[in-house]
Amino acid sequence: MKKHWAYGNYRTEIELTMEDAKSVSHPGPCDDDVAALSKVPYVKEQLDAIDPEQLRSELYEYGSWDDDDLSDHDENLLRWLWLAGGQITEEYPNDED
Repeated sequence: MKKHWAYGNYRTEIELTMEDAKSVSHPGPCDDDVAALSKVPYVKEQLDAIDPEQLRSELYEYGSWDDDDLSDHDENLLRWLWLAGGQITEEYPNDED
């Protein structure tokens, strides 16, 4: 199972399979898919290791969320997972697992 890395600006990173990345990066609402992926053991382990302050700083740089939005670490993890899925599918569009 080939995995791809998604990197952030502040050393926040996650490794996902292409199948998992695509599961959270598709047209339409992805919230339920992101929540489900966040519970997959290899993904959850990585999310649990992300420093809350580093993640908040990284997400703030996107300009899409304000300080109030970014006060919930669990929501930030879901935001990051969604962004990571999109980044992986864009960087490796022809790769399959």
